[in-house]
Amino acid sequence: MGIKKKIRKFIDKYNYNKENPGLIIENKSILITGTNSGIGLELVKLLSQKNKVYCIFKKDSSNLKKIINENVIPIKCDFNLDTEIEKLNEALSESNIEILINNAGTFGPIDGQNLKNLDFIEFNKTMNSNSLIILKIIQNLIKKKIFNLKQIINISSDMASISNNISGDYYIYRITKGVMNLITKNLSIDLKEYNTNVFAIHPGNIKTKINPGGVIEAEVCAKKLINFISRNDNNLNGKFIDLSNLKVILW
Repeated sequence: MGIKKKIRKFIDKYNYNKENPGLIIENKSILITGTNSGIGLELVKLLSQKNKVYCIFKKDSSNLKKIINENVIPIKCDFNLDTEIEKLNEALSESNIEILINNAGTFGPIDGQNLKNLDFIEFNKTMNSNSLIILKIIQNLIKKKIFNLKQIINISSDMASISNNISGDYYIYRITKGVMNLITKNLSIDLKEYNTNVFAIHPGNIKTKINPGGVIEAEVCAKKLINFISRNDNNLNGKFIDLSNLKVILW
């Protein structure tokens, strides 16, 4: 491992250990997408101790089933299937969701992301999973007049930052997460009438299925994220935040 990578890992871990006391999140109804592994699974483990958590998974729920807690409500939903989205909408009709953490995400195809070989079929699928599902869920809650969201947290990536993009490539992942960021900004304006805080988070270099070489464990990330969102600061609305250092990232 090169010296630069060692320094980066040290900085990442140091920043994650710096923390201000948060508040307790309890007696809330919370919806989390992408919950059978990684950050999503750890969020479910922690938040279900004192809250009702609706846990969306795509196919596999084996890890969710290991959480013995009556507050955990698994919901199967493939975001590319309209029939399953409709079932999700039905399941949420009596939920009174107050916090939405949109954690579901996919990197897309490994070999179909550069300019010469873009896989547009996978592009569309990834767009649904990484971005458009947010709008589908929120639109349904508003149409049914059961919208009570106080916070919407979209788990993004610094790879979606237009200002910080100096290397190009990875079209599908960058663009779909970039669309998520644009949706985040738009919602932060359009949902002001509901007093909803909407913001995007770059979680940092987290060890997940998408990023197996990450240096921060998903459990550590989940704890810091919960601590951060527990304060529900109005100043977060419409911002893109780096969770590792709590600084604003340029869109």
